[in-house]
Amino acid sequence: MGARIHLLIASLAVARIALAAETCECPDIGDLRNREAESRAAIQAYTAAISRWSGNPPAIDEPSRKSFQDSEIQPAINNVTTSGTNKAKGETDASCRTTIEETSACMREVAAQHENRHASACHSHNQDHPLSMARWSTLEDYAREVVPRILLIRNRATRRLKSCSTCLKEFASAPGRTMTG
Repeated sequence: MGARIHLLIASLAVARIALAAETCECPDIGDLRNREAESRAAIQAYTAAISRWSGNPPAIDEPSRKSFQDSEIQPAINNVTTSGTNKAKGETDASCRTTIEETSACMREVAAQHENRHASACHSHNQDHPLSMARWSTLEDYAREVVPRILLIRNRATRRLKSCSTCLKEFASAPGRTMTG
């Protein structure tokens, strides 16, 4: 039964990836560039925290995780965010339920891809540790789960941007349009 659940989750993730490839179009390039920059900043902030902890990371609970996100990761993201771009915010809670707040179909799919990875990890943990409520012991455990997921999303955004190179040129040369990034 467990293998079927993982297969179902993997199938749904592949379907969402295909949908995102169709959902994100050339007009979303500015949003994708922004998401790529935000991802890079988040990865740097997580990596810096892991390095700073030097193998002695703080224990984790939901208030400490949220505080870490709000005080260290979000400011790094905010420093590179391009104003006027569409955003999406997602969250996967302890019961593996995912919620997405989006401003465009493309960003909804980008956030869903990221959160689906968290949901999959959450379901796997719950299956492997049915009596355990805590998925992470330390903030480092959390950071090490998050970074590879951010890398996947950043790499997808980069591939999508590269596939739109013709569109980039057309967009940048359109009257009244400018490209940043």
